[in-house]
Amino acid sequence: MTYLMSDIHGCYEKYLKMLEMIDFSEDDELYILGDVIDRGDGSLDLLRDVMHRPNVHLILGNHEDMALSQFIYELEPERIMNPLAIQDIFSSWILHNGGLTTYEAFMKGPADEQREILDFIQKLPLFAELTVNGQHYFLSHSVPEIDELGMDPACMRTMERLDYLWGEPDYDMTYFEETILVTGHTPTGLIDPDHANRIYRKNNHIALDCGAVFGGRLGCFCVETGEEFYSA
Repeated sequence: MTYLMSDIHGCYEKYLKMLEMIDFSEDDELYILGDVIDRGDGSLDLLRDVMHRPNVHLILGNHEDMALSQFIYELEPERIMNPLAIQDIFSSWILHNGGLTTYEAFMKGPADEQREILDFIQKLPLFAELTVNGQHYFLSHSVPEIDELGMDPACMRTMERLDYLWGEPDYDMTYFEETILVTGHTPTGLIDPDHANRIYRKNNHIALDCGAVFGGRLGCFCVETGEEFYSA
């Protein structure tokens, strides 16, 4: 089976409970649409788990991207062309985006693990595409409003990097008639209060972020069956 999750945000126990709930095995595939780290205490444990499972595929989220900038600064400072910009990103990451626990755990780790984490994050894709039972899916952490894209699915493959990470989708519009768009980034309760703590499905768009780190549930969607699973 193929499963989709997003925005686990260091909720390691909810993640492990979910894997047990869906009976996740080496024959299954899991796509996580970004933001496994920050806010929750289990960020590095989650990242380690994802890194070492060949059948778990992480897509870059804005939180991994903020961490990446700082990790490069710590390990490869010669690559940084604008240190002041990195300082601004670091301040935003720590003060406003829950990055402190991730940063502290990273800096306490052994040098070889730090290097492994850096290499892993900087290779993460911005999106993935699946076709299951004849249905095509486009997976990314986020996308911008529809007016910036038009209706051609090919536009999705050529967006600006920040669009995939910080975009604000228009949930009331249908992006594609035949392709199902799947995103995270925005807790579903902010999209529609009636969908708080559960997966949002409307207009050929599936939104997966159920606010797990904010007291909500971790949601998981099975592509083949359409089943929804929740770990509290």
